[in-house]
Amino acid sequence: MKVHSWIAAILFLLFTVTIAATANTSGHFAPESSPQISFTLLPTFHSIILPTLPPATMISSTPTLPPPAIAETDWAIASVSITPQNPQAGDPVTLSAVLVALSSTASFPQSVAVECTIDGIPCGSGTVLYPGPAGNSYLINAQTPWIATPGTHTLTWLVSTNNDPNPSNNVMSATFIVGPAIQTTTVQTTTQPVLTSTQPLADFTITATPPSQSVLQGQTVPYSVNVDALNGFNSQVSLSVSGLPSGANGVFSNPSGTPNFSSTLTVTLPTDVSTGPYTLTVTGSGGGLTHIANLVLTVNPAATTQTSTSSSSTQTSSDIMSMIEQNQLLILAGLVLLAAIIIAAALLSRRKATPTQPTSTGVTTGMVYCGKCGTQNPATNQFCLKCGAKLH
Repeated sequence: MKVHSWIAAILFLLFTVTIAATANTSGHFAPESSPQISFTLLPTFHSIILPTLPPATMISSTPTLPPPAIAETDWAIASVSITPQNPQAGDPVTLSAVLVALSSTASFPQSVAVECTIDGIPCGSGTVLYPGPAGNSYLINAQTPWIATPGTHTLTWLVSTNNDPNPSNNVMSATFIVGPAIQTTTVQTTTQPVLTSTQPLADFTITATPPSQSVLQGQTVPYSVNVDALNGFNSQVSLSVSGLPSGANGVFSNPSGTPNFSSTLTVTLPTDVSTGPYTLTVTGSGGGLTHIANLVLTVNPAATTQTSTSSSSTQTSSDIMSMIEQNQLLILAGLVLLAAIIIAAALLSRRKATPTQPTSTGVTTGMVYCGKCGTQNPATNQFCLKCGAKLH
């Protein structure tokens, strides 16, 4: 439409110019009073309205990644202890524990939070760096010694249960007694200066080694237990063990004795015992006192050699039975032949010698030949005179 308007305007302009030129050439002039009419042609424009497009939507191409795997570590408190073992009131006491990583899906070293309490009151906490590897016993101590007070107290150590698949062994406690302050006796004489004497309490200690062992199902593992006297302790101490796996048996070579003495704890496991770590507690009691020592026993699956042998034997028996079923007639014929041979042999062995008739060789009447060696024997004899074979 726009092009047509331009073409019309150009043609009209050319027509006007031609008329004007013709009038000038022929000598005709328009009268001066005649009005002049001029035309101005303007091109016509048409607007084009474009459709409005909706804004583009950006689509993210970033893939969604799965959450990272969480590393798990089975932490355990193997034992707890105090130093000195028999504190008196007012003594500074070092609180200790043995930390063990029984298993882990991550590499070492690893950091883990630990805490200790006395009678439920916190007395130390923080993060320790466990060097590894799994199963290694690592001794940890509270930074600030605890000032002993008289009476019976319970020391508890615990390790964080975060990402721990077996939190049941993350806490361990031990009970101990703090005696009164050391008594001081003043003795005065007319010739000696003042003397002081101390009266420490009699006690005993119990230790068990090694603190951690691994064993296969159905095997036996030994531990060494030592009981030592302190300050003249002379009462009998009895030993016992708890925490054994189901079906396991623990026997002491010396179940009791007067310190100092040692005993071997032998733990025997059944073949079907459940695998995994177990915390064993060895308890010594005597003289009104009780002390414990903790051990870690890890049970691993037994080898499968016996199962493979049994399976092989079963397969061999199955093959033999299959062969018998496929060759029944041949086996039956063999058995019949074997029976015939046995019967023939029995008949030959039972063959009797027969009496002989007089011959031209001068054999005496009433003589018989031995069927075995051919010797002539009197017919009245039952056995050969030469070889002893039976004649009749």
